[in-house]
Amino acid sequence: MAIQFECPHCSAVIRVPDDAAGKAGKCPQCREQLLVPSIEVPVAEQQASEDSEKSDSRPSPSRSPDVAASTKLPTPAPPMLDPPPAEQPIEPAVDQSAPTFRATQPSVARRFKSKRRRKNSGMLIPITFGSILVASIAYFYMQQSPELTGELTADNVAFPDLAPGMVDRATASASAETIDLVVDTLTDSPERFDTGLVEMQFRGTPQGIEVTISPATQTLFFRVNIKRDAELMDYYTDHGRELSDYQQEKLKEAATDFFTTWAESIQESDPIDRDRMLEYRDRLGFNVLVNGLGFHVVAIVGKTSYRCAYEGDGHLYFLLPKDTKRFKITGRKLENGTILFPGNYTVKVSER
Repeated sequence: MAIQFECPHCSAVIRVPDDAAGKAGKCPQCREQLLVPSIEVPVAEQQASEDSEKSDSRPSPSRSPDVAASTKLPTPAPPMLDPPPAEQPIEPAVDQSAPTFRATQPSVARRFKSKRRRKNSGMLIPITFGSILVASIAYFYMQQSPELTGELTADNVAFPDLAPGMVDRATASASAETIDLVVDTLTDSPERFDTGLVEMQFRGTPQGIEVTISPATQTLFFRVNIKRDAELMDYYTDHGRELSDYQQEKLKEAATDFFTTWAESIQESDPIDRDRMLEYRDRLGFNVLVNGLGFHVVAIVGKTSYRCAYEGDGHLYFLLPKDTKRFKITGRKLENGTILFPGNYTVKVSER
């Protein structure tokens, strides 16, 4: 009799002798430590076994040798069973007295599901911890930050000379082969996003992916000089590190997702749909063109919010409708619902 069960780590099917029940060992497939399950004997079978032992212990009536010999039945041959598939034994987890396990290879689908479960479960802890950390930082800001309100000024510029952003190869947690595939593809065929409000381009370079941004048919750049507000600059000096740390964390997540998904699309010859492309524009493109403050603010025109399109030299740049005369700058709501920037400014556009 043998015990057959699945490895709880990789779902490999393992067969061991029944005397290995309750012992520890290692799975031959994933090398993880596991425990052989015990087999419970049904009550009816156990009672039958006890009755059999009692009957064997009772004295049997005397028989003549001839009768005993004539009534002795031949022992039936054991049934023929198909031999189990060829398997590799695993090494014992503790010592040489541990049982030897044999495992069959799980199906491709089962291995894929198992790896995906382990990957998802492994990500749950850092995601939960990160959410708690961000919420704690937001609460701290609300208690400690000064009241950032007032009026700022902006001027509109058609085509400012803005340096491109760069998604370095080291930013993404992806294999070198994956990154090379995406960079080479975007070097030959840059990807351009045009929504009527924003024009953005991803182009491959030896360093990684170069991101450029420019106005579309309906917008202009509106430039806000934040150096003119002393309290805002003091706040940025005190809290710039925390704002930038969160921004860089999200940049790495977006870059990893972008390279992985884009490489799969190239390999499968399946173009990425428009909604997914706009997601990468927002998560990756806008992120790499700003610093900590630019990442955490939005401009409000009427009831519409606009991401900060660029940050540099003490200025914030927003792509807004051409006829904008006044707008607000406030904190951007993050994916987890928190707002780290506590300011609320009114911005007046200078007349030219």
